Amino acid sequence: MIKLIAATLLFFSLTFPPLTLARTTPEDILNAKKAAYNQRLQNYSPAHQQQLNDFTTKTNLINQQITTDLETRVERQGNILIEYLRRHDKLNDSTNVARPGSDPIQTAQYWLTYAHEAVAYQAAKVYVLDLSGEANIKRDGTNLISNLQSDISILNGKVLRSQKLIADIVEGE
Repeated sequence: MIKLIAATLLFFSLTFPPLTLARTTPEDILNAKKAAYNQRLQNYSPAHQQQLNDFTTKTNLINQQITTDLETRVERQGNILIEYLRRHDKLNDSTNVARPGSDPIQTAQYWLTYAHEAVAYQAAKVYVLDLSGEANIKRDGTNLISNLQSDISILNGKVLRSQKLIADIVEGE
């Protein structure tokens, strides 16, 4: 009986690999993209290598400038909302949140927080070219710019949504 149990355990341990709990982080994905980019970049001419590195640097700089501007807008929105809550005695001194039951205010706070987190996420994003060949440099650059424009457009929509909700609250008095 013991031999049968031992044989069964041995069979299952050899048949099924041990469970591994691997976790892929955004940093792992970014590092993999950078490694693939650098590996492909080595096959490019020195002039094109420099051109691509400059392009990637400028793209990331543009992203940083836009997210800095959006961060400033979100901070202003937060200050406006806090001041509105303070003036209308709707601010709970201990937690700096609106009192329960104020649905439009809670919705505005939610969207403001959501926009703020989205801006922080976008600011941390690093754009890496997905190179498909030296002959396709323009297309690869266009794809990167298109991705940046799409991300910024979505982010801007979130910021504008929170701005509209706050404006509606302030104008609604």
